[in-house]
Order: sequence, then C-alpha cells, then structure tokens
Amino acid sequence: MSIIIFSRSIRSGKTTELQQWCAGKNNVAGILMPDIDGVRHFLNIAGGEYFRAETIKEDREEQLLVGKFYFSKSAFEKAGETLLNALKLMPDILVIDEIGKLE
Repeated sequence: MSIIIFSRSIRSGKTTELQQWCAGKNNVAGILMPDIDGVRHFLNIAGGEYFRAETIKEDREEQLLVGKFYFSKSAFEKAGETLLNALKLMPDILVIDEIGKLE
C-alpha cells in the first residue's frame, strides 16, 4: 500500500478537490471533512453519509476543543468506526482527510 500526502495551505480547497477526485473513482473509501454552510461535517465516502462534526461551546454533549473549534466527541468516534469499516471493504484507495492539528 502506498501513502500519498496531499498538502496545501489552510482553507485552500483541499477537501473540495479530494471530494471531486473521489467522485470519479471506484472502490474508494474513507473520511472527508467538508464545510457545509460554515460548519465542519464528516463524509463517509463509501456510503455518502454526512454527519456533523463541529458543535458550539454551549452544546451539552461531550466535546473536543481544537484551537478555536469545538467538535463532537461522538462524531469523532463514529468517524473512527467508519474508517475501521472502510478497511474491511479493502478499498483500492483509503482517504483520510485532515491530518494535522485536528487529529
């Protein structure tokens, strides 16, 4: 298995570009983290399911604070499960978006 790191400046459209690239491929699985209306979500690439990652400080659920962002701990747990399930599919390509301070 090869590892390819796709890196550019923050907020330069990397996730959008990865999402467009994945849309044209077969047997791709993993997680992307697009912004939808200014709020970060996870996207299960294989299943097409979006689920909210970012919360607000006042939310009552357990949160993870990363810089100025508040994230749902349960959403990160679901994202981890999604990646484990993706590995079981033995995809040709496994995508993990947002390697850096967040993870």
